[in-house]
Amino acid sequence: MNQDPDPTFVYRSDDHDANNPYADPGLLDRSQDPPALGGDAESMSGEMSAKGRPRVWTVFVALMLGLVLAVGFQVLWGIVMGVIEAGRGTPPQQIGPKLMSLLSDPWVFLLILVMSQAGFALAAWIGISRSPIPWRHRIAWRRPRAGWHVYPVTMLSSLLPLAFGLWAAIQVAKVIPADTSLEGLFDNFTVSSGIAFVVLIGLLPGVIEEVLFRGYVQTRLVHRWGAVIGIAVTSILFALVHGGPHAIAAAAWLGCWFGYLAFRSDSIWPTIGCHIFVNSGLNAYRLLVMWLGWTEGTQTVIAWGATIVGSIFFAVCLWPGYWQSAREQEADDADAAEMPTTVLGGQ
Repeated sequence: MNQDPDPTFVYRSDDHDANNPYADPGLLDRSQDPPALGGDAESMSGEMSAKGRPRVWTVFVALMLGLVLAVGFQVLWGIVMGVIEAGRGTPPQQIGPKLMSLLSDPWVFLLILVMSQAGFALAAWIGISRSPIPWRHRIAWRRPRAGWHVYPVTMLSSLLPLAFGLWAAIQVAKVIPADTSLEGLFDNFTVSSGIAFVVLIGLLPGVIEEVLFRGYVQTRLVHRWGAVIGIAVTSILFALVHGGPHAIAAAAWLGCWFGYLAFRSDSIWPTIGCHIFVNSGLNAYRLLVMWLGWTEGTQTVIAWGATIVGSIFFAVCLWPGYWQSAREQEADDADAAEMPTTVLGGQ
């Protein structure tokens, strides 16, 4: 039985070796794929259906497992803390409110963040480890198209969908009151806890959620359903795991853009950078507004400036030619140079 190539967006090989089964599948003779070792690995892992198409139920199972683990770890924390409070003599009717008040403690909040992200990380690891495809190919963990400039360009481009996401959250708040349970969190930040918060809120979701959503989930859905549907479904799922309607409204815009960037760059590295930039940058900005006492006028200038900058780089990322890799550009230039010159001076 032949082993199908990794179900990601495009199977790109840096050296474009025709014998490499992970090169562009559209350019390969599928009959030359190497045989699977150790029996029917695809069926054993749930990678392929009986009709030879990539199965999608596995990614939904992984997401559900991630949610169960993330919530389960938080519930476990609540149980442990409840037992501790009971041991201290806290009346049973006061344990619940006491635990809720702990959420405004920055270090407790960071502990819960770590536990919830650990649940998603474990689910992603289980799904990826059961795939017969090498993990780097399975989740598009590779050098992106274009050059090094793809990182600052994509990060700055994310300012525009972030602006739309925040605007959408504000509109939702006009209909559905925002959750105020964490209002005291920012008031309790010190410099040390604030720095830890900015770093962890960027790194943990930025890496783990991108590996799970754009890496594990989207690559499979795009391979099965095409780019538009695959990115759209992944973005919806990404938004839904963020909880309340306000967070969902904001995350949906960013999820769509991150999905597009992963598809265009053929890698999740740029989206990891974007996710870290958005999460850390937005929360660092909120802390600076609080600590430095920036006026509404100053905040408006910063917001419009960021939106304008984001619009410029957003447009750059929409230009298909931007995503042509340097190697491909050199090949095109070489082909053009080899074309004979006509008597009219053309090629």
